[in-house]
Amino acid sequence: MDNQNNEPKYKMTIGLSVLEHLGIGLYSNVPAVLSEVVANAWDADARNVWIRIDPGQREIVISDDGSGMTVSDINEKYLKVGYKKREEPDRGITPKFKRPPMGRKGIGKLSLFSIAEKIEIHTVKDGEKNAFRMSSQDIQRTARQTGEYHPEPLGSELVQIEQGTSIKLTDLKKRIDRADEFLRKRLARRFSIIGKNDFNVSIDGESISAKDRDYYKHIQFLWYFGEESKNFKELCSNVERSVSICEIVDQEEGYQISGWIGTVESTVKKRNQINEDTNSIVIFANGKLVHEDIFKDMKEGGVWTKYIIGEIDANFMDDSKEEDIITSARQSLKEDDQRYKLA
Repeated sequence: MDNQNNEPKYKMTIGLSVLEHLGIGLYSNVPAVLSEVVANAWDADARNVWIRIDPGQREIVISDDGSGMTVSDINEKYLKVGYKKREEPDRGITPKFKRPPMGRKGIGKLSLFSIAEKIEIHTVKDGEKNAFRMSSQDIQRTARQTGEYHPEPLGSELVQIEQGTSIKLTDLKKRIDRADEFLRKRLARRFSIIGKNDFNVSIDGESISAKDRDYYKHIQFLWYFGEESKNFKELCSNVERSVSICEIVDQEEGYQISGWIGTVESTVKKRNQINEDTNSIVIFANGKLVHEDIFKDMKEGGVWTKYIIGEIDANFMDDSKEEDIITSARQSLKEDDQRYKLA
């Protein structure tokens, strides 16, 4: 789509403080940043997300087969920092698959600059091809001067995808040696919907599954919430005993949860198979991690906590009709909210 006048094709309006605090400083690790891209693909009704890692070229490419973007979508939604899709009349429910959205604050896209100096985006919607490049240094420089940034337009002939969006991260600030194994495990632990609901995420051609979380095999005793969570018994292949627990946490409000809590065998050998990354009870909402560890908030340091792992899905924590209680980094919840106390 050619621009018929001399006006810049794309425009981002952003304050420097927002860029520094909510963009570059939002995350500090690659899995957290890529989780934002995967979440955007979910919200775009993608069935597939393909992640390709090239340590030699120091680049990561994330592509999806979602709805893609027109120029209008790019400027009014993607490049609009703080755009809130859930304030639309349909509250952001995705048009094709009617998915509850993961995105809420409209700032996750900026987190890409915490791991990459340059970002190139190719996107196709209804046959319309668009491409542009953004630079962290250029954004910071123009943000100080005018508060307005114009990404560099690229020729549509460079776009090779047929539908969806492809994002290339280059000039990486983080090392990505052995990134395949590392990212596979971390992404599997950040989403409860990967491999389910017609949503597939792969790294270098190999799909991620729940088994990549790499802790189910260590569970000895299992407590799962309701019939919906009974399938965790199959994942926990070495479980000796399992018990179903009522999934309703507030009958009046209609709040219920799914998921499980498990313990590992108390021998030194078995205990050593569980490290700090896995020894926690996490909370998911709408399929995405929103709270990393309940124990940290409880200030509970008893020896018994060292043998517990769990995953709780509590979608009411991220209800579009309710106040947003997820912190900006999307890794913890506001502890004084009643919904968190109920979970």
